[in-house]
Amino acid sequence: MSDDAKSMVPSPPPLQTAQGLHVQASFGPQHRHGWGSFDDSSDGSGQRLAWANRGRHDPLSLRNMSPYGLVQGGFSEADRNKAASTATELYMSSPAIHAMIETHSAFIVGEGLRFCSRPNHQALGITKEQAVELGDQIERTFSAWASSKDADYSGRFTLAQMMRMQARTLLRTGEAAVRFEWRTRRGVKTKTMLRPIEPVQIDQSRSGKLGPADDDVTIKGVTRDKYGMIKGYFVLDILPGDVVVSTQPKWLPAKTSFGRPHVGLYFDPLQASQARGRSPFAVSLTPAHEIGSLEEAQMAKNWAEASVVSVIKTNLTPAQAAGIFRTNDDISAGVAGSGGVGGVTSLADMVEARAAYYAVNPVTMDPGKIAVLGINDELQQVSAKTANENYQVFAKTLAREAAAAGGVNPLIVDPDYSAVNFSASRMSWEIDYTHVLHRRGIVAQMYQDALYCFVEEAIANGTIKLPKGAPAFWQDPAAFLCGCWIGKPRPSADPLKDAQTGALLISTGQATRAEVLAARGIDYEEWLHQLSYERERERELGLTFQQDTTPATKPDAEAEETDEPAPQPIKKGPRP
Repeated sequence: MSDDAKSMVPSPPPLQTAQGLHVQASFGPQHRHGWGSFDDSSDGSGQRLAWANRGRHDPLSLRNMSPYGLVQGGFSEADRNKAASTATELYMSSPAIHAMIETHSAFIVGEGLRFCSRPNHQALGITKEQAVELGDQIERTFSAWASSKDADYSGRFTLAQMMRMQARTLLRTGEAAVRFEWRTRRGVKTKTMLRPIEPVQIDQSRSGKLGPADDDVTIKGVTRDKYGMIKGYFVLDILPGDVVVSTQPKWLPAKTSFGRPHVGLYFDPLQASQARGRSPFAVSLTPAHEIGSLEEAQMAKNWAEASVVSVIKTNLTPAQAAGIFRTNDDISAGVAGSGGVGGVTSLADMVEARAAYYAVNPVTMDPGKIAVLGINDELQQVSAKTANENYQVFAKTLAREAAAAGGVNPLIVDPDYSAVNFSASRMSWEIDYTHVLHRRGIVAQMYQDALYCFVEEAIANGTIKLPKGAPAFWQDPAAFLCGCWIGKPRPSADPLKDAQTGALLISTGQATRAEVLAARGIDYEEWLHQLSYERERERELGLTFQQDTTPATKPDAEAEETDEPAPQPIKKGPRP
């Protein structure tokens, strides 16, 4: 576009936040949260975090397209840095945001996701029994590796701890980044190690025609090829404890030449052109911040109500008080009882005399002490009286607004169960758990890449032994890594009702045992093996336990007979 054409395109005025809709109670620029870029006004005139003027934040956006400008990487990235920094600040200062992030990260990862391996025996050309044995090896070896600190590049954390950190980062900033390294460490058999990195280490200043190939394009540190596939990242190489940090990033490939994951950036995309993630709690930040502002205003009210101001009141009549203001007169006659004692002959003398008197006889509010006042003076106490009836309603509304915007159960932010029944509580957790499962899927991608790297090495060094006739891992890694990740189950408001519901779903054919058990965080195959082992051991020891507590629907005499043999347990020991 020529300069003349550019001059003909009018720049739209920035969209202003509607005055009066933003209630911002603060006490000067230095309040608790104190971000000048967030809202540095005390009269409600500053912008909320809704930022209508998205197009103005990125220099590469087309200003004539505001508010939905063609921002580099998509409209969802226009304010991602502001949202990420604000979410981080609120995580450390706002109970609402802190509770949302901590609770959801606990549900997303918990004590760690467990992999239920189901190798595709048809694709691998092996039998079902061989696939089950191969899956057992993958589960056992990966679980042992993940539960140790061998998986950490620095040797400090288990895999579950690292993933919990990554879940927090994902909720704060909208993205999480990991480097999958190959390192030899003394006393550690495996060389596959994870190195979590902060998303800010992926250099956002790198944009343009950058990359190994001529047709590569880099957007905010993420390099794509001409088809849009991720090729690599510009990463600032920072280790824990580094004092001097290089400002020059390294370009690292997303995968090695043989397909092994090397660097991964994980987020929940809002649009196809998106290169970086945006915090899922971005919309929750404004009501959460306003809860803090409301608390500060309420605290100021409470201090005012608890404060007592003591004033000295005189009994002079209006005429006597007016007479005091005459200059160079003898006020001894005007002040009842003064008699001109002390030579008080003017207003200045009277003020000086009273000040001298109260300097010697100060008025205090100490219990058990009687204040001796001057002539015609009396003590009056004044306290503030304000109404607080709307505080709880307003705070609860803001808390629920923040929770709803972030897809979080309102009971997490406002844990008031007094007015919640079973149905309402169950529905709240159902909606919340839907978002948990969705975000767990993003963390599961990190787990899956870690599993890929581990299994590849374990097969190569003989830790996992392939069955006869199975192909090499690199020929069909997806067939080897078939399975699912199981995490912490949904909270239960009434375990008995949930158990009855699960039994009813199974008996009516609406769900399988595997589905019901997976919802409770239990692996169906592991449950079968353990149940078979327990029943076999009970028979060996001559023990009898009640197996079924479900009441019969028919009397025994009317029960239908069947010629089908009773199912026999599988003779298999417990899985470690």
